[in-house]
Amino acid sequence: MEDPTRRAAFEILVREHHARLIVYAHALVRHRALAEDLVQDAFVIAYRRLPDYDPARDFAAWMRGIIRFKYLEWKRSRQEQPLDAEVLEGLETLHCAWDDADRDAGGDVLTALRQCMPRLADLMRRPLELFYFDAKSCAEIASELGASEEVVRKRLQRGREMLLACITGRGPGRGIGKAQPGAAS
Repeated sequence: MEDPTRRAAFEILVREHHARLIVYAHALVRHRALAEDLVQDAFVIAYRRLPDYDPARDFAAWMRGIIRFKYLEWKRSRQEQPLDAEVLEGLETLHCAWDDADRDAGGDVLTALRQCMPRLADLMRRPLELFYFDAKSCAEIASELGASEEVVRKRLQRGREMLLACITGRGPGRGIGKAQPGAAS
């Protein structure tokens, strides 16, 4: 017989982490429906393994590990080369920083992200929008913006860093509530 308390606790965790886990999975597979499938499969696995879960461990990090495993499994089944280990580690590092920012922002990092995106200069914001919202590759973005792929990758990296600094309030005048969109810093 299933423990109703366990089920209720898990449902809360799913609601709290679902959107950010979709973002993580989408960064891996670059396809919305597939990202949703990976996250759904990961939640099923997590629910089955919940008795083994250590509550002292970060739930989001645990879930990303399961999603990463499912992603690698999917790539193997298609006989495709997965993202480099360095890229996967970089994504995990970035998402750990987002977890920290989420805790620091009182659990509302997505709202903070929506407030910080317009504060980025178009030079940094546009590649992020094309990469994450339009699911374009670095090559496609480079072609559209008339830049090299290396420049696009650097802008994506710097844009992510600027967003994180804005959300956590570490950037000069960039924290939420510290600067108005378009204000000089």
